[in-house]
Amino acid sequence: MSEYRVYCLDQQGKSVEVQEIAASTDEEAIRQARALKGLRQCEVWRGHNLVAKITDFSLVS
Repeated sequence: MSEYRVYCLDQQGKSVEVQEIAASTDEEAIRQARALKGLRQCEVWRGHNLVAKITDFSLVS
């Protein structure tokens, strides 16, 4: 299992909340991030590596 951080962003792209999750793969971490309630925009990071940007729960990258 790897540790991931999900940074929840406001409309200006500033971090307003951080949640830590554990997942076996990047894809699993993205699924977990997308399942978080009330998020409009977030970034999923594994260490210093950006795994995904999610806006309105649509995968951007």
